[in-house]
Amino acid sequence: MLAFASGSLITALAFNLFEESFRTGGVLLSGIGLLAGAATFVAADELLDRYAGGVGSNVSGFAIVAAATLDGIPENIALGVSLLQTSETGGLAFLVAIFASNLPEAFGGAVGMRDQGRTRGFVVLV
Repeated sequence: MLAFASGSLITALAFNLFEESFRTGGVLLSGIGLLAGAATFVAADELLDRYAGGVGSNVSGFAIVAAATLDGIPENIALGVSLLQTSETGGLAFLVAIFASNLPEAFGGAVGMRDQGRTRGFVVLV
């Protein structure tokens, strides 16, 4: 499910969003945006490693939640723009791809936090 979801999301991004960015902003701005997004994820990963005390520690559930949050803000902005500016099918395809990719992420984060001993209420609140 996760492989299908990530493939559909990458396809939707490549054909709907990045193409538009490349056409309107050019190679330089599109590349800078792509690299800035990647750098943000790397920095968040490093911070989580420091907070958790290294690989194999108790923060894996929070790492998944942090990644979903960092992913969710620009993803929702992109979804709003695509629903307003593209054809109905392009925006709908992007919406389905986002839903399919976020569902396994949410389950993974919830299971990780429950394995760490967090209460059900805490997991739902996060």
